[in-house]
Amino acid sequence: MAVDGWLAVAEAAAELGVSKSRVRQLLADGALTGRKVGAQILVDQAGVQHRAAHRPAAGRPLGPQLAWAALAALSADGGVDVRAQADRNLRHRLNALLRSSPAPDRWRMLLRARARPQRCWAHPAVIAELLADERVSVGGARAAARSGLNVSAGDDVVVYAAEHDIPALREHYGLEDDPHGPVELRAVPAAAGHFAPQGGTAVLLAAAVFDMLDADDSRLRHAAREWLEHSAARQRDHGPHNAQLRAAARAAAG
Repeated sequence: MAVDGWLAVAEAAAELGVSKSRVRQLLADGALTGRKVGAQILVDQAGVQHRAAHRPAAGRPLGPQLAWAALAALSADGGVDVRAQADRNLRHRLNALLRSSPAPDRWRMLLRARARPQRCWAHPAVIAELLADERVSVGGARAAARSGLNVSAGDDVVVYAAEHDIPALREHYGLEDDPHGPVELRAVPAAAGHFAPQGGTAVLLAAAVFDMLDADDSRLRHAAREWLEHSAARQRDHGPHNAQLRAAARAAAG
């Protein structure tokens, strides 16, 4: 018997990609909410969808160097400066990665090491000055809008900076750790390579899109997933842009 907002155990298992016995275990543990209707056990559909959307992806994140090279290739940013020193192994890994066309949540896990996020409180009066600071690169929806994506930044404040500049920035702007603060400061490791953000410029479009996947605004998350779906479709229809991949791999190797 179908009931709006509820799934049969088999349907929940299919949506989560697990066995029916695993769903029953999750119900017993309280990780999912269920109810009994006659002889049938039903599972709360919203809870299943939330768990499906937030389950951790398997595998390890890419190193910072390869992560930023992949972001450059995904952005198809022909204006990025490329160094001529090639690394065959890195080029092979980058080609294989893009051909596999990972799902958005897997990409998010793979690219996690591109920067270390720090959520901070900042006085509203210093936000504009922080965004204009030559040591930082604007990320998130602000950067995506600058690259032509039809999104509104709203209160979104995401900035990237080299790891060695973070202490000075925190002191200068009075940034304090706050899990609910308005600023997300992303520390870029020294090993990030030549496609890492350069101070005074916006980050690559793909990096901005992955920032939006973590935004509180559901509209930004939706726009990010839409862009990633279109990007995956381009990869399937036309294959990786070989010249761009070679450029990304050479610069990352340098």
